[in-house]
Amino acid sequence: MKQHFPKAISLAVAMASVSGLAHAQLEEVIITAQKRSESLQDVPIAVTALTGEDMSAANVDGQMSLPMVTPTLSFKRTSTFASPFLRGVGTEFANAGLESSVSVYLDDSYVPRVQSGLFSFTDTERVEVLKGPQGTLYGRNATGGAIRVITKDPVQEFEGKIAATVGDEDRKIIEGVVNLPVTDSVAVRLTGKYNEADGYIDNVSPNPSLDELHDFEETTITGKVLYDNGESLQVKLSADYSEIDGSVGFGFINLFDGAPQQAAAALGGCTTQEHQKICQDLGNDGQRPTPGTKTENFGGALRIDYDFDSATFSSITAYRGVDEDYAADLDSTDVLAQNIHGTPETDQFTQEFQLTSDGNGDLSYVLGFFYLQEEAEFDAFSVYGTAVEFLGGLPIGWGQAGAGQVDVTSWAPYAQVDYRFNDQWTLTLGLRYTDEEKELVFSELRVGEIGTDGQISSPAQVIEFEEDKTSFEEWTPKATLSWFATDELMVYATYANGFKSGGFNLPSFKQPEEVDPEDLQSFELGWKYEGSTVRFNGAAFYYDYQDLQTQFVDQETGGVSVQNAADAEIIGLEADLTWAPTENWDFGAGIGYLDATYKDFIGESYVPCVELPFGDPSCALYPLGLGLVTGDLSDNDLPQAPEVSGYVRASYFLDVNNIGGFRFNVIASYRDDAWFEASNTFDDPSRTLVNASIDWNSPSEMFFARVYANNLTDEDWDTAKAPQASGGWRIPAEPRQVFFQVGVNF
Repeated sequence: MKQHFPKAISLAVAMASVSGLAHAQLEEVIITAQKRSESLQDVPIAVTALTGEDMSAANVDGQMSLPMVTPTLSFKRTSTFASPFLRGVGTEFANAGLESSVSVYLDDSYVPRVQSGLFSFTDTERVEVLKGPQGTLYGRNATGGAIRVITKDPVQEFEGKIAATVGDEDRKIIEGVVNLPVTDSVAVRLTGKYNEADGYIDNVSPNPSLDELHDFEETTITGKVLYDNGESLQVKLSADYSEIDGSVGFGFINLFDGAPQQAAAALGGCTTQEHQKICQDLGNDGQRPTPGTKTENFGGALRIDYDFDSATFSSITAYRGVDEDYAADLDSTDVLAQNIHGTPETDQFTQEFQLTSDGNGDLSYVLGFFYLQEEAEFDAFSVYGTAVEFLGGLPIGWGQAGAGQVDVTSWAPYAQVDYRFNDQWTLTLGLRYTDEEKELVFSELRVGEIGTDGQISSPAQVIEFEEDKTSFEEWTPKATLSWFATDELMVYATYANGFKSGGFNLPSFKQPEEVDPEDLQSFELGWKYEGSTVRFNGAAFYYDYQDLQTQFVDQETGGVSVQNAADAEIIGLEADLTWAPTENWDFGAGIGYLDATYKDFIGESYVPCVELPFGDPSCALYPLGLGLVTGDLSDNDLPQAPEVSGYVRASYFLDVNNIGGFRFNVIASYRDDAWFEASNTFDDPSRTLVNASIDWNSPSEMFFARVYANNLTDEDWDTAKAPQASGGWRIPAEPRQVFFQVGVNF
């Protein structure tokens, strides 16, 4: 074990010991992680459940900020890719044809692409982060866990709010909610949000076509209609649309200060090492697409619940789609050396049936069937520039583009049964069978002249690759034994299995290769304790993680691909504490410990070509950049798996007569140093982030205002580092930002 493990245990014990100091009352937390409404303390799984108020107090406004209050959760953000890592389990590269190891849900709908889950939280009831493999109830692509974003349902009363926010980087946010009771049985809820900001990354190129990056403009609209006859039938129809237009995640700063490692610098491109400054352009001609993306997410769902005397039958029909159009400067200099432009899109239909018992009696159950059909397509993924022309032997102004489509059909029956032997002991058994087929409908390489839109409009050459199919059949069981030792304490032991679907590397510049599924077996021992003023939950776990889908560079094409190349072992401990000593004070703390290492892994490491013998074949693509050296990476740490992570928070409420109520919130989140890639060459240094806010509500609670700050200490850190043969880049995270909001409830 590593030296931080005793510290983690000591802190967990210290957190539990404060229970005797408190004398207020905690509010019950209700979750639906097991497909029925239950108290958090009665559910024998590790869950971080955050209400809308919890997220407001910590300034959590989207998935990327969830790690502030969720130890062992982290995100790696690169351009349009936002990859969640939970307890060390995650995916570095999840393009069309492959998927994330942590599934994301919006209400009852599975979100097909992780990048389509980057919407801001709007009118959110709560967020549930389910930790560990969720192979029984949530199935495929949940080896690491699941993130469930649950929005508010319509209610039978007229209500709403309007709020406006301004802040640093010329941030402007306008949002509104209105809830309308139409009849005694029908209600409608509508929300809208507009969010924009200028960029905070300055471009120091002598001839920039844009002055700054990390600007964005986001529009979100959602609607729900709820019919409830007050007896047995409830029907809920929901729809949502969001559009994000901007360059968040595209501010690539050079990993190396000039040539020879940063290969494009040898072509005259400028470089910079300053944290929030870049030197890049897409050709200096003002015609090529500028770095950034336009992403549209849209979907709808119809949920029908019919309540029998002892069980509820549910039908959930959903459609989700995501369209993207993005461009990036991969050489991260201001010469047109290596640039990309991609237009992926995904359409997905799902149908789920559930029969859920009411939970009364000794036997309770969830029976279900899930069906998914998905079409994921890359119309074009263009790569162009001086380096591409030189290495590919192409004429000036030419490039190459990969295109392809993968169709997915998946179906899965599942069942989970709880049997209560007596008031103290309950046994949970679950099983899911998944049958899945992925079909490579087409894949091709196009070569030709690149237009001003960054695409090959009339390819001079088209190389068509063979169609292909692959299929998977997986059983994912679960068994849990729960012991309710007292009215306050529950202890549980769980074995669970999860798998992440395989697929094809797409887009590809050669015949796409198949990737096998990942498999994870988990053994977990957890506890949940709640007194009148203290809630203390935690778990220790061991993972046997097999056939990891790891990222590598194809030496034949220079493209990034995925292969099954490693097994891993993860040992961890988590604990969360909530303490409400009085009606005015509220405290919290959380800690996570991870020992996550590869085993039996032969992989690649980046080494500057100047440090290798002249003519080394690993530097054939970019003689002045980085070479890939194969070696034994066993015992290396998994990416995005900090050994220690945690947070402490405090909240104080002050009621001032005739003025209103003030709430003061502060949270400090810490994570140990980690690595961005499997070779453990490019580090992610330790950091402490502090958020704070002051909230005011009028005596009638009609008017409200808040001042809040993120990254209060203005800490410099990166959301990603991406080495590549031409050098590589890193992406700086947001600096300190201060905001002011006013609004009215009605």
